Amino acid sequence: MCRGSLNLLFTRKINPIRAIVVEDLSARMKAHFGKKWNRRLSGWMRGYLQERIRYKAKKHGIEVNEVNPAHSSRECPRCHCTDKKNRRGDVFKCSSCGYHEHADLVAALNILGRLGDKEIRKGMSPSRVKAVLDGRHVGWKLLNETVTDRTSDEARVVSESPRSASSKSERRSDVQVCTAS
Repeated sequence: MCRGSLNLLFTRKINPIRAIVVEDLSARMKAHFGKKWNRRLSGWMRGYLQERIRYKAKKHGIEVNEVNPAHSSRECPRCHCTDKKNRRGDVFKCSSCGYHEHADLVAALNILGRLGDKEIRKGMSPSRVKAVLDGRHVGWKLLNETVTDRTSDEARVVSESPRSASSKSERRSDVQVCTAS
């Protein structure tokens, strides 16, 4: 995201931003460019981006919330399946429910979904996050099995997510997702 884009994001008059949800980037970088370059890149990227976002947000009175990013680019926002096959480059297609979208948008939706999540907390290990998401996926599959309607003998499909928090969805109803390209 270039500097001009960041300024426009914070100063827009229509639908002004009230809060920003970002990944907690305190975990180690997992790229393999060699120890020296990993350290340099990791420190610069995290430090610079976090500093700029926090500075601009404070200047404009905008709240910044950090959430656990584990598996956010693999998790289906509909059924919570976290299969490695879900993401191929810029394309996200869920191997379980077939949901498809641009991979960056899916990751941004999942990061937003972690705001206020009482089960997935900042600092949790990726394996614990995966266990929570696997449980949600099982719950979604159970909810979405075809159920026979006793009054009309027709089948209907329930399409609700087990990540249910009506206050959270109400709170996010006016949120726009912005992704860096």
